[in-house]
Amino acid sequence: EVIGWSVRSLDTARRRAPERVVARALRRVHPGAVVLLHDGGLPAARVVAIASGILDGLAARGLTARRLDEVLEGGP
Repeated sequence: EVIGWSVRSLDTARRRAPERVVARALRRVHPGAVVLLHDGGLPAARVVAIASGILDGLAARGLTARRLDEVLEGGP
């Protein structure tokens, strides 16, 4: 099955501060959005800072993040 993303975070752009990556993703996110993030080839601290910032921003907007496999299975 092919899944497309709707929000490209640009998390691999190493010159872009994590705060800018988070802000960019949150500007583009909407209910039902699929946010593209990478977990390989990046420093762990960067991955955690970006993911945490996006999750916190979603929660502040009343949105809940879900794993893609949960969405595809129709879970809660």
